[in-house]
Amino acid sequence: MADNELRRFRAEKDHLFAHDPGSPLTPQQRSAFHGLVYFEENPKFVIHASIDRDVEPGDVVMATTAGDEQVYRRYGRVRFDVDGQRADLTLYASDDSDELFLPFRDATS
Repeated sequence: MADNELRRFRAEKDHLFAHDPGSPLTPQQRSAFHGLVYFEENPKFVIHASIDRDVEPGDVVMATTAGDEQVYRRYGRVRFDVDGQRADLTLYASDDSDELFLPFRDATS
């Protein structure tokens, strides 16, 4: 991602958090919000991935951070390499959105 493209993406995200009614922040938090703290861009962490659509069909129910449940259907597997290690994650779709969902956990979660 080009440096100016990354800056624009981050600025749009900060604007959404501060002003969008769909922001995950409360109105009080939005009024005090001055932007997220970002790491510097590091090309080492740019991931090039492919999507394999050959997955077992079916629905999966996941808990949301709000404590609700959301139904997703398996869309595919995202395959990529990180530090020379092959990795893959399941990609999900929902009927409520045109966007795809890629849940994952790492050492911080």
